[in-house]
Amino acid sequence: MRSIIKKHWWLSRGGAPLTYTDIPDRPSLGTSATLTYSAPGNILNSTGGTTQDKILSGVWTQVHAFSFVGTDPSHQRISNEDGSTTVGGLANHLFTREGVGTTYFEINGKSAAQPLYFEDTGAVAATSALQISAFATGPYFYTKNIVNDSRGYALFANSSGTLSGGSESVPTASSNNYYDFIASYIRSFNPTVNKEHFYIGATTTSTYAIHHNFQLTHALGYQSEWDGIQIQNAIDFYISNITIVDAGSDDTSTQNASIQIQNSYGTFEDSILMGAPQGMRISTQEGIIRNVYCQWTGNIANQIISYYGNYSTSHRLMVDPTTTELLIDGCDFVATAWTGALFDVFDPNIRIRITNCRIEGATSLFQDSRGGSPTGTLTDGGGNTFVSSGTIPTPTFSNFDPTDFEEHGKLTEPTNHALGRGYRTP
Repeated sequence: MRSIIKKHWWLSRGGAPLTYTDIPDRPSLGTSATLTYSAPGNILNSTGGTTQDKILSGVWTQVHAFSFVGTDPSHQRISNEDGSTTVGGLANHLFTREGVGTTYFEINGKSAAQPLYFEDTGAVAATSALQISAFATGPYFYTKNIVNDSRGYALFANSSGTLSGGSESVPTASSNNYYDFIASYIRSFNPTVNKEHFYIGATTTSTYAIHHNFQLTHALGYQSEWDGIQIQNAIDFYISNITIVDAGSDDTSTQNASIQIQNSYGTFEDSILMGAPQGMRISTQEGIIRNVYCQWTGNIANQIISYYGNYSTSHRLMVDPTTTELLIDGCDFVATAWTGALFDVFDPNIRIRITNCRIEGATSLFQDSRGGSPTGTLTDGGGNTFVSSGTIPTPTFSNFDPTDFEEHGKLTEPTNHALGRGYRTP
């Protein structure tokens, strides 16, 4: 908690101007080719000659990248020529990795004022802005500085895969994989009906691709009818400095949370979740949730659902736990309509420890809904405080205008900024 203490000290010094991380420019171009749209928007490894950088110019109705092959750091990259480049129009996945030859590739907006912009042009809504497919040896995929305006998912990675080898001591393997899937400065607004902003994984419990290194940092999701972000089947993920506002507006059961994590383990920190009917829905045996502001509006607790009930031994990414735990540390929780327990726990095996959290609205840490003979432990690790309504400052933001590329989503409330939470907060 060292950084949090330091930032509290900074705030107490008296209201210095809030600072923000810069949206990075794309790397310097390698050999490049400027491409104009030609139906159906296919880009091959050889398109534009043997160039590293494929620069989209003008209006594109769709983009499909086929069999990009490259080695890091000279991998293939797609970017936009300038601020007049847009992608939008057809009812399909606007960007897909297709073909088995792909290794390293990248999609990177030009600059802070000129991101790669996916928009709704009034046609039937696309399923996603960026869809990346898995395969046996796995893609190494990197993306920065993308804006998704009223299309489908901003990021969509939902491949299936045949599972094998799982046991109580050996995690399962998959015939399909993602290796590096690293995304930052992705902003998503109002995805079309029944979609999340970020959908990484597959909800099936028996056939899925494995995400070996998933990272999402400095990302923003504003308004969605289903969950804000859903992560499945990810090994040692890292999510930080994201802001999710007003997710789950349809209030559909099991699809109404700001974040949902299933069959995955890793770290989620330094973020802001607010406005969804439910804050968190978790199905894991191991993880860290740290320094998160989580506010929700429904008459329901956050939930720890059954990992061992949902995933058979041969289908789990995690083996039977011995010393694993879910640690929830240094968070602020605000329930605007719920007065029961902070977490409703259904998983009989998980060990949960909550430390140094402030809780507003909820009146206890745990509701024990495990049944049977649970082996896990639910621990108040100390430092938790239940506070009165209005104690925890509510985050405020500059605006959520999708086309205000450099300003939207900036945190303007000093306490959460001083704690290092949210999109573009240092």
